[in-house]
Amino acid sequence: MFTAMHEGFTEINAKINALVDAQIRSEENLTRLEANVARTEANVARTDENLARTDENLNKLTSDVDRYLRDKNET
Repeated sequence: MFTAMHEGFTEINAKINALVDAQIRSEENLTRLEANVARTEANVARTDENLARTDENLNKLTSDVDRYLRDKNET
């Protein structure tokens, strides 16, 4: 009887250990995921800033080209 009970506890203990290991891996994965999300958010912010600058520069270029063409047509 003691052997059967010991085997039962050993089996339960192994399952608990497996759950603990799975929880640790899940927490590690979550930490990595959170870091990746933070990097992605920073990249998106930089991209938005670059896009705004590009848009501004494109508007300036368009204005310059329009002015050039208008001046050229007037002469």
